[in-house]
Amino acid sequence: FHVPDVGAWASSGGSWPPRVQPVEGSPAARTPGTEEPLLVKGLAPLYDSTGVTTEQLEAVSPDGTRVPYYVVRTPGPSDRPVLVYAYGGFGIPVLPTYTATVGAAWLERGGVYVEANLRGGGEFRPAW
Repeated sequence: FHVPDVGAWASSGGSWPPRVQPVEGSPAARTPGTEEPLLVKGLAPLYDSTGVTTEQLEAVSPDGTRVPYYVVRTPGPSDRPVLVYAYGGFGIPVLPTYTATVGAAWLERGGVYVEANLRGGGEFRPAW
């Protein structure tokens, strides 16, 4: 894609599919006549992500190291089943991404999804 004279950025998260939007403050950052962010390009949603939130929390390991993790969920009781994905190796970061199978097969059925940032991943440089 190409939008003349406008910077753009791509994003994805636990509750929205990949999309490209203008950089905030650029001339085309808002949809004309509204306060809504302008969507330059994006994939159609593959599941109903209404109410889905992504939150970053931390656990503390026995040696005192803070280990972050992301929780992707809809509002509901705290005693729901949890699916945990964890990977820590080769400097590869694990960040929340929009995954239709997780959304349709797990979140829409009331489950909670967690992505753990294990040591060995790339979230905090090689020392991590």
